[in-house]
Amino acid sequence: IDIGEKMNDLFRKWAPTAEVGFSLGTISTPVLPLRNSITSFDAKFDGDKLELDNFLITSGTSKVGFRGTVSGLEPVLLGRRNPQLNAIVTIHSRLLNLNELLAALQAGSELAPHAVEDKEYVIDGLENAEEKLDFSAVIIPSNLNANLTVDIDSVRYSKISVGDFTSRIRMRDRCLQLTNTS
Repeated sequence: IDIGEKMNDLFRKWAPTAEVGFSLGTISTPVLPLRNSITSFDAKFDGDKLELDNFLITSGTSKVGFRGTVSGLEPVLLGRRNPQLNAIVTIHSRLLNLNELLAALQAGSELAPHAVEDKEYVIDGLENAEEKLDFSAVIIPSNLNANLTVDIDSVRYSKISVGDFTSRIRMRDRCLQLTNTS
């Protein structure tokens, strides 16, 4: 992540810290052109660590909650060589519609290079998307060391619908390992 020379200098001098909380927000981006809303956000940041106490987001028909810690941010933001980013996160979702999210990301990748104004890019009605999804492999960054605990009531992917999906996911050294999956 390159935040620029001036931002690097400010980050070094100021050592930012913050506590942020709000109960309602909207995210509009052509990268994920769905209706995205945040219904809860409580976080603390100390310059090197982000603690998410509560982060609930709805993107299209998917509703996902996050809780956890991401550390090692300072060296990443300052552009130091070989920084290690560590994360311990719990993810809960009533519904994770991967068909809709992947279709929106695919549409967003086609929109993102073009200038768009006034939320023209927001797409409604992708909840039934499952055809024509064309994606390459997901590349896990070599500097990411993450432990995720996942608990999802319902997952939709392609023509498959899975109920009560739980797993522990370990990401390290560009590899992803799922354990205790049911």
